[in-house]
Amino acid sequence: MNEELLFAVRTTRDWRLSNSDFTQMADAPFTEQKKAEWATYRQALRDLTTTYSEATSLEEVIFPTAPEA
Repeated sequence: MNEELLFAVRTTRDWRLSNSDFTQMADAPFTEQKKAEWATYRQALRDLTTTYSEATSLEEVIFPTAPEA
């Protein structure tokens, strides 16, 4: 993954992580199962740079779908 692509993936990933931070708070209005779904989603986001390390364009990177809130 070249630096420009890595920057684009990280920027989008970081935005999605930031927007889902609340799902992992102790007072989040979710069941433990739903929190686990969000935790799995968030881990998939963190793994994007490793999963798509050979990608040459942003079109090759498939971002995970967020669970229903």
